[in-house]
Amino acid sequence: MSTHFLKETKKVLLIDEYLSEEKLSNLIQAADVAVFPFQRVTTSSSVFHTFSAQKAVIAPKIGFICDFPKDTGIYYSPNTQGNLSQSMMFAFTHKEKLKVMANSGYRYAAKFTWKEAAKKTRKMYQNLLHS
Repeated sequence: MSTHFLKETKKVLLIDEYLSEEKLSNLIQAADVAVFPFQRVTTSSSVFHTFSAQKAVIAPKIGFICDFPKDTGIYYSPNTQGNLSQSMMFAFTHKEKLKVMANSGYRYAAKFTWKEAAKKTRKMYQNLLHS
């Protein structure tokens, strides 16, 4: 593997850098679960991308991530030391639950289509014009 991987074991691959969409997609496809240890987040596209790849996520309860259904992944409080590692250990010891979470995330992501986004955008503009 390339030198940008900081730590690699049979179970965990730590990448501490920005990833292109293509790299992110390839890694998510190869993973059992995607871990996003954000300290702050402005969007949640990487998490949503993981849902559409039918994979479970581990992420902190911050920002937009709080809006995702709880059954789509393992969401931890970032303010308590050890919560991330406990969440990862849970994932490694409960693989069958990861599959259920992945399916829930996939169903959640499937509800969002460009057609629906266009309808909501049109409705928003119509409301603005009529207010």
